[in-house]
Amino acid sequence: MICLAIEQTHYQGLCHGNFSSSHIYLSQDKKVAKLASFANPTHKTHQQKRYHKPFIGELFYASPEVRHGAACSKEGDMWALGAFLLELVVLEKP
Repeated sequence: MICLAIEQTHYQGLCHGNFSSSHIYLSQDKKVAKLASFANPTHKTHQQKRYHKPFIGELFYASPEVRHGAACSKEGDMWALGAFLLELVVLEKP
């Protein structure tokens, strides 16, 4: 479900920019997962300024380039998804 939510976000031309396990909400029947807290969403058609931006989000899930001020990207979201999946396997934050 979470992978589909990220895929749909990217399909719509957005990146989340702040993905982590604390931003996933399940319905009571646990059949629907919702991705929340798009703190730094970016549409791929918007030009990004090339200056250092302060990092806002959870450090455990942030890709190296995002930690250093780069704009959010599909690749950064995939890094965060990988960190989330690792968290599911080892049952602790990466």
